Amino acid sequence: MKSVYMTRVLRVARFEFLRFFKWKQELLTIGLMGGGFILAMLWPFIMGLFESEQRIAVIAEGELPRAQQVEFVRMYSADRERILQSLGDEWDGLLEVEGYDLTLQVEKSASWQDQVRPVLTDWMQQRKLESLELTQEQRDFYTEDVDIHMVYTSRLEEEDAAAAEEERRGRGLITGGILLLLFIGVMNGFGLLMSAITQEKQQRVTEQLLTLLHPQEWMDGKILGVTMHSVKSMLITALLLLLLMNGMHMIVAGGMLSIPLSLIILLNSIVFLLLGLLLVNSFLAGFAATIDDPNHSSRSIVMFIPMLPVIVSLSIIGSADSGLAVFLSLFPLTSFAAMPIRVAEVGVPWWQWLIALGLMLATLYWARKLAARLFRLGITMYGKEPSWKDIWRVIANT
Repeated sequence: MKSVYMTRVLRVARFEFLRFFKWKQELLTIGLMGGGFILAMLWPFIMGLFESEQRIAVIAEGELPRAQQVEFVRMYSADRERILQSLGDEWDGLLEVEGYDLTLQVEKSASWQDQVRPVLTDWMQQRKLESLELTQEQRDFYTEDVDIHMVYTSRLEEEDAAAAEEERRGRGLITGGILLLLFIGVMNGFGLLMSAITQEKQQRVTEQLLTLLHPQEWMDGKILGVTMHSVKSMLITALLLLLLMNGMHMIVAGGMLSIPLSLIILLNSIVFLLLGLLLVNSFLAGFAATIDDPNHSSRSIVMFIPMLPVIVSLSIIGSADSGLAVFLSLFPLTSFAAMPIRVAEVGVPWWQWLIALGLMLATLYWARKLAARLFRLGITMYGKEPSWKDIWRVIANT
């Protein structure tokens, strides 16, 4: 009996996956994203070809400021009116110094002014220091950068401090990437399940199929097939993001990007993200089955509720050992987003991991049962949507 159930579920899952998997569209998407990746890598060079140098007249004594793509030219007060009349044409700006006040006159606001402001601030600070008649040694003392010597007591070697900082930045990339991929997977399942189930209800296709399949087999296959499609979208996005980040890192810093992704973090993320997608898609499938027309139903907004765990889990990035993070990583409706973050950032006791996994599996089992019962309720009420009272009765009896 189980073999018949699995055969039917896998057949439906394969149908649902291939229903939305179009080779030409996938290749077109990969091609467009690959083109975007190449364009992003070449963008700094393209920008360099079209960037023009700004010319700023400076009415001041002493050394002139220096900035890339900006030419500062010393002028005199006698030329002031002529320069103001030619702003936007011969000159891009006029910089005047009165005491320790700076005035930069330009024709209109532009992005290059954001780059010039910090340069002028440093330039004025240097002029103030020079007015104090300090020795060169005293100037160096006041202007040198403050180096914070970090020591991590959890590390055996003091030299590991730099490595710890590098790991922390790498973990930030991992946790941000996990939530981004989860967001893509949830939105993908939301769109596919909403369109597939509501269209089938409107076209009265489901009733014919249910003469051959049990509602549980139909819903399990549909949830599994859409989840496979969501995983496919997440894998493609992860691969392209990895290529993009490595390309940008090679341009900015040189060399490949180092990400501290251990086997434990990878396997844990796969387990919880996969179970989380199955859980979310179970809720989405069951609730979509209660909607007749997504264009006019007020319940469509409820379909966005599965995004809440992803949004809430953003708050524990950087504080994965807090009480809130522990609760979210154990609660079965949020653990699929919070547990991968905790494991990647601070590690998790084995018993907490087992509790979270057990609660997740139990909730998933209940959710797929609920989805099938809501689906059965939806198809038996032709012409109207089940009321909230009907839905709650099914939830309470599942």
